Amino acid sequence: ERNASKISSCADEKNYAAASRTYAEFYDPIHDFFDKVLVNDKNLEIRANRQALMKKINELYTEKIADLSLITNQ
Repeated sequence: ERNASKISSCADEKNYAAASRTYAEFYDPIHDFFDKVLVNDKNLEIRANRQALMKKINELYTEKIADLSLITNQ
C-alpha cells in the first residue's frame, strides 16, 4: 500500500524503470511470503485475507504495467 501510489504515478508517467525500482523494494518480501506462507490456509478468514493481498498486488501491476499471471518458470 505504501508504494502503490508511487508505482501508479510512475506508470502514468510511463516511467517504467522507476516503477520497476519501486517494485524491487518488495520483490524479496513477496517471494518470502510465497516460500513461507500457505495462501490457501484451512482457516477461511486467513485464506480470504491472503488472497485479497495477492489480488491487490496483482491488480496494481495488471492495471498499469504488466499481467503477472503471464510470468512462468521455464
